[in-house]
Amino acid sequence: MTVASILAAIILIPWQASEIVRAWTSDDTVPTTCPDCGLTGHDPDASHCKACGHVVYQESESD
Repeated sequence: MTVASILAAIILIPWQASEIVRAWTSDDTVPTTCPDCGLTGHDPDASHCKACGHVVYQESESD
């Protein structure tokens, strides 16, 4: 049981660490610039600026 736990930890800890690093380094923003404060890079589903709250209009993909 101990050996199985050690082997599981050897496999799972680096895998989880790589998932965390991938989440931190991924850039899932769109290059929409806020006309009020100038912030660039909002979330794909954002309708308002993160910094000032001004309405930002982003083009959406239509099916």
